[in-house]
Amino acid sequence: MQLEALNQALQEELSTLLGKCEQLEKSKCQLQEEVTKHHHHLETLVLDCSQREQCTGEVAEGADQERSPKLQEVSLVLQAQAAHQAPLGQTGDIHCDSMRIQLEERIRNLESELERIKTTQEESASRKEATQGEMGMYKELYVEEVKTRRCLAKKLERLEKLLRIESRKLRVNEEKGSQSQLEEMKKRYSEKVKEVDRFQKEVAELSQQLDREREQCTQLEAKNQALQEELSALRGECENLALDKCQLQEELAKLHHHLETNVVDRSQLEQCKREVEEQADQEIRQKLQEVNEFLQAQAAHQDTLEEIRSSHVDSLKKQLEDRIRDLERALGRTKSNQAERPFQKESTQAEVDKYKELYLVEAQRRKSLTKKLERATERLAVANTKLFLERHRSRSVVPSSAVSGLLAASPLLDSPGLGHVGISLGLSRSLALRTPPRHLW
Repeated sequence: MQLEALNQALQEELSTLLGKCEQLEKSKCQLQEEVTKHHHHLETLVLDCSQREQCTGEVAEGADQERSPKLQEVSLVLQAQAAHQAPLGQTGDIHCDSMRIQLEERIRNLESELERIKTTQEESASRKEATQGEMGMYKELYVEEVKTRRCLAKKLERLEKLLRIESRKLRVNEEKGSQSQLEEMKKRYSEKVKEVDRFQKEVAELSQQLDREREQCTQLEAKNQALQEELSALRGECENLALDKCQLQEELAKLHHHLETNVVDRSQLEQCKREVEEQADQEIRQKLQEVNEFLQAQAAHQDTLEEIRSSHVDSLKKQLEDRIRDLERALGRTKSNQAERPFQKESTQAEVDKYKELYLVEAQRRKSLTKKLERATERLAVANTKLFLERHRSRSVVPSSAVSGLLAASPLLDSPGLGHVGISLGLSRSLALRTPPRHLW
């Protein structure tokens, strides 16, 4: 009876624990839905008020810096805009990602704990069913053994009654003195004694079986105690889950408060964004127009410089050729007149030395000019690479809408045009720095 009561109590506790687990699962699903809603809401609200002020301040600083008429300052402003626009979206994304990761980890922990509790409950239920089956079997065996014992006790009582009757009969027969009847009674008595011994052996065997059944009952009681301990552990885990649920509810309340405090009007943000983008686009258009004008002027100046350089080179070649011819003629004249005019030998030798020195000076100047041209070409290559990198950065930083409109409006910003302009700029600077003045030619 006690075992049945314990089994009923265990079943009731298991049913209550299953109900609590179902309630916790429902609450977990509700919390997950609320968390997803809050994540979506947080993703829509990326900027807060402080970030909006920072964006406007940084855009104003970028607009002040963009007013210089140089291409390098334009590229720096575009890089600054990209560097300031990147953290505006990253701060909100990082905050949302951190909150989402924390909630997902918490939900995963709760799911793993619920699965572990379910497995432990299923194992305890299977163990309980097995113990109940074993207890029922042993109860049936115990009842059968009790019935057999009672039957044997009744048989013993009947045999004792028969023995008493037979003893009385033997006494009567002894009193009568009939030996034959005594022998028959003795035989019967011996048979009855044998039956009694046999019944006593059966009773001993039944007592041993009862002892074994008692041991099995003690083992079942130990199993019931272990199941009770497991149930107590499951109760503690359910309490921990309830505490976790309360903590999650507090976190959701904090998230609600955070959303209520940090909600920004999206219409104002979009209007501010549009104003800033329009202002930046206008300033970029103005600066690019100035840059185009400057580049056109540089291209024209470069053309003139190239014409001057080509004319200088041609004149230098002609002068060198004329001087070489004059020197050859002078040498021929000196050789022809050397025999006729020995007194002019010293003067002609001086003139020859003079012309040789002039020839050497011109050769050195030519070598220096070739070296200067090589250095100018190297600097031109470096300037072209720098200009290409700056152009690539400016294209990556400028918004797609503004770049498409400005590229359609300014044909000088194509890749071959910029390459030509870079070449002209580098060549003009190298010629302005390295070419000697006109009077040296």
